[in-house]
Amino acid sequence: MPHEPITHQIDDNGLVDINTVEIDASLPIEERVQQYVEQVKTPYRFRAGKVIVNIEHKNNGLKLDRALSAYLASISSK
Repeated sequence: MPHEPITHQIDDNGLVDINTVEIDASLPIEERVQQYVEQVKTPYRFRAGKVIVNIEHKNNGLKLDRALSAYLASISSK
């Protein structure tokens, strides 16, 4: 029987709402990623308001750190 992804084993009540995460856009990308991960606790499962977000990846897909870097770079340039 396949294992349940670890993201689904995290209690919904303990998820961080991504809308409460504050990132210092003046920091280098690496430090912004660190701030994000420290605040959101698990970057693979969090809330966006009332919506629970689960992120899964393929072994040959885009790495999370690169995806987060691209996302944080895009929001800091707005």
